[in-house]
This record gives sequence, structure tokens and C-alpha cells, in this order.
Amino acid sequence: MAQPAVLVTGASGYLGQFVVEWYAGKGWKVGCTYRTGEAPKFGSGVQVFRVDLGSGEGLHEGCDALGPLAAVINCAAQAAPAACEGEGEAAARAVNVPQPVLVHISTDHVYDGGSSFYREDAELRPVNTYGRTKADGEAEVALRWRRHVILRPSIIFGPPPPNPIRRGQFLQFVDSCLAAQKPSTFFTDEWRTPTYVKDLVAACAAAVDACDALPAAPPHARVFNVGGPARINRLDMALAVAEVRGHDPALALPGSAAAVARTCATPADISMDTSAVEAVLGVRMTPFTEALRQIFGGGGGGCQPAHAAAG
Repeated sequence: MAQPAVLVTGASGYLGQFVVEWYAGKGWKVGCTYRTGEAPKFGSGVQVFRVDLGSGEGLHEGCDALGPLAAVINCAAQAAPAACEGEGEAAARAVNVPQPVLVHISTDHVYDGGSSFYREDAELRPVNTYGRTKADGEAEVALRWRRHVILRPSIIFGPPPPNPIRRGQFLQFVDSCLAAQKPSTFFTDEWRTPTYVKDLVAACAAAVDACDALPAAPPHARVFNVGGPARINRLDMALAVAEVRGHDPALALPGSAAAVARTCATPADISMDTSAVEAVLGVRMTPFTEALRQIFGGGGGGCQPAHAAAG
């Protein structure tokens, strides 16, 4: 039987690297794309292609080299909300509104932040350009590709990736500040359901397996929030890191996001109801502190997902 082939876009980013490694470890024929900087390095057998998703340059060559694809997992994004504003909107739209894909990574920023525990069928009213381009990307995927699944993560956290990335990770930032005994302020008025990268990789794999069993309607039947079961703020996260790592919790100081001047609007509460990804795709969402113990304590923090495909 021929190896199934998967193309992972955004492989120089945080999530993309873990998705590539998981599929390579399962024996799939893996191709992946990056756009800027040095090509990411993976184990033998993984094909890496330089591709500009905005213009399409390099994409045909990559697809031709891989042959028929069983799945495409789109992890590419301009993921810094502030960078999407103003003149950055055109570039963000080129990446965040993709060509047809199977599994598309969206964001919790498609929600407006005026409520809590958003369900997948909530009205999308993003408050910044990043969220708007991601919502438009979801619409393009749903319109252009019948066999699609859309995943909406929150703040993605986990162990360091195999290759360095340009954008810093919140978890490593918090740990480094507390380890250096540096008093640091963390917001108490922005609420999220942080997403363990191990769970998001598991959701990608489960989505590929379950895609053809999912109903075509209503539209949100193919959309899944992916994040931890608890609604927490950044101070909660910092205090949890302090507890697991043995840092002084007094170094984590409360602060207000509303008091900080920012270059783009940021939703206050975009916590999500993640019961559907557990019930339909069979992927358990790991509580934040449990995930920290896996990451820092060696408690099985790899990215080998355990899931049951939907029937």
C-alpha cells in the first residue's frame, strides 16, 4: 500500500513543526512549506519547500513532488494581530484567506470578546484585522472545499519546537521571567482557553480521520474550538507556571490590559466551549496545570495524540 501524503503549510512556525513531526513519525509521506528565513530541518524523508502562499510561487512544484495528497493541513498565518493592522492587512489577507485545504487552523480571535465560553455556532464579529482575515479564511475554506475541517485554537503553548521560531512563546517567556526572579505584570482582564500543542496536533490528526463522517450542514458542524477546559487569564497562567516550576508566585503581579496602549483592538473574553472537539473528534483537552507538568516534568509531553475517530 502506498504511503499517504500530507502537505503541512507554515512548517517554520510553532504548531507546524509539531504537526510535521507527528505525521513523519506515523510513516506518512510528508511535505511542508515555509516562506522566509532558513528552511526548517526535520528528519530524513520530510520534503521542505519554499512557498509564497500569497502569490502561489513554489506551490505547484511542491505538490508535484509529493504526488496525490490525502490531506493538507494549513498552519500558515500572519499570527501577530498588531502586524495585520494598516498596511499589513494586504499581506495578512493573502496568507489568512488560503486556497482550498482540508484542515485549516483558525483562531479564537474570530469572536468579539463580549461574552464567554463561545460555541462554534456563535456569530463571528472579530474586533481586529487578524480576526477578520481569519474569519474570511474560514469562509473561503467552507466555500471552496467540501472535505474540510476548521480548528479554532487559543494561545498555543507547549515545549520548545524542534527549530527556532521568530515569535516568542508565552509559556517560555513567563518561565524565563520567573526563573530570573524578575517581577512581571500579567493581565487579569483578558480571558482565554489556552491550547496545549499536543492537543492541537491530536485534533489535526482526528480531523483528517473523521472528515468524511462529518455532516455537511449546518456550517459549524465542521468547525471545532480547541483549547483547555478552563477559562483563565494570563495571571492565572503565570501562577500555575510558578507552582509547577517552584518559582516565587509573588513575582507574578496583576495588571490590566485596559490600562495599556496597544496598536490594535484585543477582545477581552474569548474563552471557548471545547466540548464538541471532545465529543465528536474524541480528543481530550488537557487542563493547563496538567499540561505544564507534562512539559516541565517529563510526564509524557510529546505529541503522540490519542484519539478515537468519529464514526
